[in-house]
Amino acid sequence: MKRYRILICLATAVAAVSCGQENLKPENSEADLTPAKTFSFTAIQEGTPKPAESKAIVGINANEKPQTFWEDGDKITVFSKADFDPEDENTKLMTGYVFQTALGAPSPEAEFTFDGEFPVSDEYIAVYPYSESTKTVNFSEHKMVQFFVPENQTLPAEGGFDKNAALSIACVDDGGLSLEFKNATALIKFRVADADIVGGSIVVDDANYIAGTLRVNLTDATQPALETYGSNPKYSKIDFTIDGTTPLTPGTDYYVAVRPTTLTNGFKVYINGYLAASYTSSQVAAFVRSKIYNISTPLTKTGATELLLDFDVTEFANMTDIPTAGTMPDGKDMTYVWEWTYRLYGTDYGFASMNPTDGNIKYASFPYYNSTEEAIAMANSRFIGLPSIENYKLTAVTVNIKKAQNTQWGPGITSTTVVSPTAVEGGEKALTEKATLTKTFTLSGTAANTRYWLWNGGDSSSKGSIWINSLILTYTHN
Repeated sequence: MKRYRILICLATAVAAVSCGQENLKPENSEADLTPAKTFSFTAIQEGTPKPAESKAIVGINANEKPQTFWEDGDKITVFSKADFDPEDENTKLMTGYVFQTALGAPSPEAEFTFDGEFPVSDEYIAVYPYSESTKTVNFSEHKMVQFFVPENQTLPAEGGFDKNAALSIACVDDGGLSLEFKNATALIKFRVADADIVGGSIVVDDANYIAGTLRVNLTDATQPALETYGSNPKYSKIDFTIDGTTPLTPGTDYYVAVRPTTLTNGFKVYINGYLAASYTSSQVAAFVRSKIYNISTPLTKTGATELLLDFDVTEFANMTDIPTAGTMPDGKDMTYVWEWTYRLYGTDYGFASMNPTDGNIKYASFPYYNSTEEAIAMANSRFIGLPSIENYKLTAVTVNIKKAQNTQWGPGITSTTVVSPTAVEGGEKALTEKATLTKTFTLSGTAANTRYWLWNGGDSSSKGSIWINSLILTYTHN
């Protein structure tokens, strides 16, 4: 068995920005790139232990610029054109070859080794981070690699970025022996001021996608482009959490990797659900490849004008005391309110399940968690009480329904719990027509410190349910 080695440099210096919200723009640092080292295969002794995972950090290079550094234990995936047959579709689905490195200290260059037989060719594509998932690779006229930018990113407690998110890529197509990596994502850099922040979100307009299953186009290897394609999942929101149970550390640099894209309406940053930073498209018109966007003011919940809460009710472990069957408890009448909570960002938010208080229905059935559907089952004319937030009023509700059993049923928003309630302004019933439904209600006339109700508006004499798999609630400071 042979061992092959690659001596390479991650030549993707990216400049940090020390400026405020008014002029959040990346500096151009392409001229500051360190030359790549030689890409070579040699036979050496085997026996180097293989690390369990791969990761990289952001450090400061010799020119005093931020640069992505290799760390001990990093792994990359290398694809060889020798494995590719354009007439055979199966050869386009390759896992590649795993090369790893051993370093005494983080460095912009590193030697990577591979144990085994490697198919030598005049064309290679290399990808960081290493992933066990099969990637679609095309060595034809338009070089392509499939890659996933996660919509849920886990940040190291000590600072840095999710090792699975910040894609860099390199290719050789002329028989040469040099390999230069290029960043394919952009990074948003931030610090927090509060000591209890356990997560947050980066949100852009629905028409802009910053995460998902994407295609890396290497037609111009110096400018790898992350493209959306087909019906593959793509997202306009990235959620970030900390690795472990401790909150983010104030004063520590954290990064979220995003797909480069034009920004129709800028972007927003939330921490623990609270709006902590907002930029218009005139301030930030796009996320650009290989750039760091530095939010120089530490993020805080204090004074937040908006609260965004995304409740994924498929996550049963986050809910406490929610009914797991729709039957009425013994000794309780139709006015009984079944209180339950959902833990999000370390806070328990209060919900409720309820039948109509006027009792004008044939049977009692609470909205409850259905383990088979992994969703909340909600019969017609039933109610889910939404959290009441001190000093904040409910101004928008997005409900995701996976299916319904009646074309005349659908969600609405109300302040009362009778069989035929009056919707709040903007909360009028939306019919599901038995299909999946994602509906956003933009509400007006609501009050702070007040519970509002999501109800399934339908024929009170018929049986069946709608199944809800998520609720996104927006509150505005009063």
